Amino acid sequence: MRALICTFGFDADKIILAMKCIKHDHLVLVTGTDNLEHDSFDRISSLCQRLRTPFEVMTTDKFDVLASMSVFQDLVGRLRSEGFVVCMDIGGGVHTLSLAALLAALNLGVETWHIDRDPVRLPVLSGVSISSRLSSEQRALLLQIGPGARMDGLRLPGNRRDAVMRVLLELKRSGMVRVESALPDASVSLTEEGVVCRQNMMRGVPKADGFTG
Repeated sequence: MRALICTFGFDADKIILAMKCIKHDHLVLVTGTDNLEHDSFDRISSLCQRLRTPFEVMTTDKFDVLASMSVFQDLVGRLRSEGFVVCMDIGGGVHTLSLAALLAALNLGVETWHIDRDPVRLPVLSGVSISSRLSSEQRALLLQIGPGARMDGLRLPGNRRDAVMRVLLELKRSGMVRVESALPDASVSLTEEGVVCRQNMMRGVPKADGFTG
């Protein structure tokens, strides 16, 4: 069984095109509560009823990237636990919601499409999460970075400062962390992508879908 998650704004045609282009047995719309009052939502709901396609809605603060990423991650985890292979279309809704969906998809290894006028499959490795692509040193350091973290408080086996600096630079280049300066007492913080990756490592990433061609 395949579940299709779509970001939704006010354009029903984008969702209908996604439903035509992407094979699915279950549809989930992720959107803001205000979007549910629009005629386009009623149109999609009616279509799912006619097609007898199971249909559900998840609401989120569509302008809050971190909150929306958490919604997407929990949703993917639940669907996978129910036996679904999950795919995602990020072509609908506001930019912030699409960004949250993409970051969650990258982190969890979800087959991802951007469907507007033409269907475009994005280069996300299905079944391969961001955290699984990190080295053991990168994961160890990422788990230590929280609010108020300082560079001189980070540790790796052997307590080699050169190793800490090297791994921090790798994480910075990958877009996971922000480093204020090269000074030992400089603050280190996670980017939005780094926060999501750290959250997944701390709570355990749900079993990934199988690879798709």
